[in-house]
Amino acid sequence: MEQLSLFYEAAPMPPMAPDPPELDPVLDIASWTDEEVERFAWGLLERTLEQLFAPQAGPATRRDILEWVQEEGSHALSFEGLVRGLGLDPDAMREAIFEAIHLVDDGWAASA
Repeated sequence: MEQLSLFYEAAPMPPMAPDPPELDPVLDIASWTDEEVERFAWGLLERTLEQLFAPQAGPATRRDILEWVQEEGSHALSFEGLVRGLGLDPDAMREAIFEAIHLVDDGWAASA
């Protein structure tokens, strides 16, 4: 089984949009282009992982993120749906996230 590492980026991440797409008052994301949806998804995943591994992240934030990562479901904003939509394997990504958590936790414990 191929392992996914969070420390290796297989392909460059698309640049973030300088401005969010124009939305109508009802937040009609159906009018977003595929590129805008992809940038949003990459941005959401990147920001969430940054928060998970931020030293200042509190236990509640970390718990909420890990619950989202572990939650089963394939709707658009679920972890699984988001990761699949980006062409990644959700199970491999989960494994890489938890492996990285152990590495970070071990590093923090060793430096204490």
